[in-house]
Amino acid sequence: MTAPPDAALFWPLSRLREAVAGLLSGAGLPSLGGELPPVPDQDRLIGHWLHRASRLMGFDARVERPSRAAFLDRLLESRGPTLVLFYAGDSLRVLTYVGEGRSRARVLGPQSDFAVSRLDLYDAYVREASVATDAQRAIFSGLDGGDDVLSALLDVGSLDARPVVLVRYELDAATPLSQQLIQMGAGRALAGYGVVTAIQGAALLGATWTLGSAALDGRVDAGRVLAWAVMSFSDVPLQYLATRALGAFSIALGARLRRRMLEGTFTIEEAAVRSQGFGAIVARVSEAAVIEQTNLAQLVAALLPIGQLVLAATLFWYGPLASIFLPLLGVAVALAAWMIRSLVQHYADSYVRRIELTDDLVEKILGYRTRAVQEPVARRHVDEDPGLAAYAESGARLDRSLSASSSYPRLWLFAAASVLLGAFVSGGATTSFLVPALGVMAAFRAFGGLFQAAEPAAAWLAAYRGVRPLLDAGAARPRPPRAEPADVDEGKLPTVLSVSALSFAHRTGGRPVFAGANLRVASGERVLLTGASGGGKTTLFKLLGGERRPTGGVILVGGSDAFSVSEEEWRRRVASAPQFHENHVFSSSLAFNLDPLGDAQFASDDARAICAELGLDRLIARMPQGYAQLLGDNGWQLSHGERSRLFIARALLQQADLLLFDESFGALDPDTLLAALACVRRRGKTVMVIAHT
Repeated sequence: MTAPPDAALFWPLSRLREAVAGLLSGAGLPSLGGELPPVPDQDRLIGHWLHRASRLMGFDARVERPSRAAFLDRLLESRGPTLVLFYAGDSLRVLTYVGEGRSRARVLGPQSDFAVSRLDLYDAYVREASVATDAQRAIFSGLDGGDDVLSALLDVGSLDARPVVLVRYELDAATPLSQQLIQMGAGRALAGYGVVTAIQGAALLGATWTLGSAALDGRVDAGRVLAWAVMSFSDVPLQYLATRALGAFSIALGARLRRRMLEGTFTIEEAAVRSQGFGAIVARVSEAAVIEQTNLAQLVAALLPIGQLVLAATLFWYGPLASIFLPLLGVAVALAAWMIRSLVQHYADSYVRRIELTDDLVEKILGYRTRAVQEPVARRHVDEDPGLAAYAESGARLDRSLSASSSYPRLWLFAAASVLLGAFVSGGATTSFLVPALGVMAAFRAFGGLFQAAEPAAAWLAAYRGVRPLLDAGAARPRPPRAEPADVDEGKLPTVLSVSALSFAHRTGGRPVFAGANLRVASGERVLLTGASGGGKTTLFKLLGGERRPTGGVILVGGSDAFSVSEEEWRRRVASAPQFHENHVFSSSLAFNLDPLGDAQFASDDARAICAELGLDRLIARMPQGYAQLLGDNGWQLSHGERSRLFIARALLQQADLLLFDESFGALDPDTLLAALACVRRRGKTVMVIAHT
């Protein structure tokens, strides 16, 4: 086949919108959001457009920038559709890689799609790509879509003479798991596992039948021996294929679950976390590790015993003792189902007790000083002892259930063998026992496999219930199909913050904190918000900072709301210093705590200047390692006021259009307070402060 001309493979940047839509459609991936926004006419804005477009369509964009030598290998390793960006002359070119067939790469061109050999694809790219100028390198380094993954494009040093960027598209974590697994090819893997195990079971049955019938007939010939050998030894390659298919499915499922838990960690509502104790959160984190580390292949392998039970029932149906073995199998299956249900309940009960104990232990560790000086010694075990006793009892019930489960297959074998023995003693024909004997062994293997998979499955289900809030939160990523806001010169906007008809309630149907609230803050204003405790001041700041979503109304910062820009862009517009108990000193260097996006060992000139204005320079002078000094629980301990000033400096260094300070000045002495307020007034563009009345 003649290779297509280079021009037929690559898209101009002006048709990027069409290329992305065609790429996803050609890969068979559904669009879950609205239409793609218009492509900006400036190269430096392409990264943001790619990020926004992927979110609107319901995808995540994973960006990689390989060297020119590794470009082809990295491209062909893609399991999903990939966009390739590179410079040809003075303009960007786009290659849409849909996927790879047996020996050729499928590429969607502006006019048609092509099946191109690897060598032809690479040669076409080399002929088309040009050596980038310094200006073009700067454009590539600025392709920042506002996402942690897309920020990999900021490393200019790794670009070679012909810079190339790969943008891999995959369904985001909020997409139903079934669609994500289908995209990864897990559906084919599971179907392949089913087909291979069916063939494997038939081969095993045939081998057993051939050998058993030869033994009972007393006639062993070469044909039967050869048939038995072929069917028996075929189990080795079939088992390899089944294990490989099952492993591919379990890896894909595990990766999707981990991804959704990670997504849920960052999107779960604060109220859902605060409704639990800190110890319960720690305990649920450990259960998340159970979900992550469980070999899901063991759980999926529980499907095989079900097929073996169907096979056993079929053999009993055609055997001479069907009236006895079919009811016996039915009773055995019902009893096994009851035992598995009890096992699941006991694991769930043990899980709840473990959560309660961990929660109680962590809370008591955190409050050990209060207990030591205020709680009578005689009462320190009043709550612990009943909890420990309940946990021990739940563990004993679980152990008994596990012992019964491990013995159940032998119980079935004993009962079924007793029936066969009784029929044999009563004078039945020996050859007539072959079919029910095969059924007995098939059921024995089925019960063994079923209970072997039941234990990890019960533990996994118990842990799954614990992390269910994370999984549900990970499936709730908002994708409103909003249009891209028109470009405006924010420096000329008189209004930085506009709140219209704002309403919010912590729970559906609950009492609203706000109802029809309106607020407008002009550029350069300093706003003081006061009120009684519990009046909703902090909730308002969390809504403005994008931490929570309003139940009604609109919040605009710089003319855009949180739905129409990326999360990273919203953080650039609004910076918040939460209340003291909600802010955190990381177990890292002072420089990192001041600016987590900067150098972890060296503070910037702005950071040093702000620290001096806030009076932190005297503190830093006492630190042996200066800005590299380790802070946090295992490092230098800061006072309440020092922490408050650290949090103020962290917010100022973000240089956002709107700064929010939630009771950030209450712990400062009068002189330090005046200095901190002067620093904030001098450096903050537009400031809102919460303070006690």
